[in-house]
Amino acid sequence: PAGSWGAINIEGSPEVRFRHCRFIQADSAVHSRDSRVFIQESVFENNLVGIRFHSTAMLIENNLLHCNGSGIRFHFGAPVIRYNEIRDNDRGIFITSFPRDYQIENNNIVNNREYSVVFGEDVPEDVIMTHNFWGTDSALMIEGEFFDGRRSGYLGKVVYAPLSETPHPKAGPSWNR
Repeated sequence: PAGSWGAINIEGSPEVRFRHCRFIQADSAVHSRDSRVFIQESVFENNLVGIRFHSTAMLIENNLLHCNGSGIRFHFGAPVIRYNEIRDNDRGIFITSFPRDYQIENNNIVNNREYSVVFGEDVPEDVIMTHNFWGTDSALMIEGEFFDGRRSGYLGKVVYAPLSETPHPKAGPSWNR
């Protein structure tokens, strides 16, 4: 079950790369702090948290994050999150505090059970997440998938338009399409 093992912990590393990996049943499969990490072409499934990081320059590209508690959870990070399939998690992306220098686009973020995007209490500014595919083009349905300023007035909002009207064909690992 999820949480059967702890995490691959990374701290203060100048560069770590994961490619073509499968992470299952962890508490936080990859957990990074104050590092530079590249995660590409990998699968995260049945973890409490797939990828968790703090103050890390992170490239998360062409991965499948599914059936996790949270697919991605971060604060004070500078992530590039693109071309991922983020689906069937309880929470797709959980931003706990103060995102800076981020790029979150060209992902398929669909069918997450509780929310596709959750903001923690220290996210008072809007977060730009354009050009993602949300499974629909209905603003009402898309915005219903966010726990942001639409639900709590002290939070910023997810800025999702313009959005992708079709799934990104390059999203997810190339070997798993």
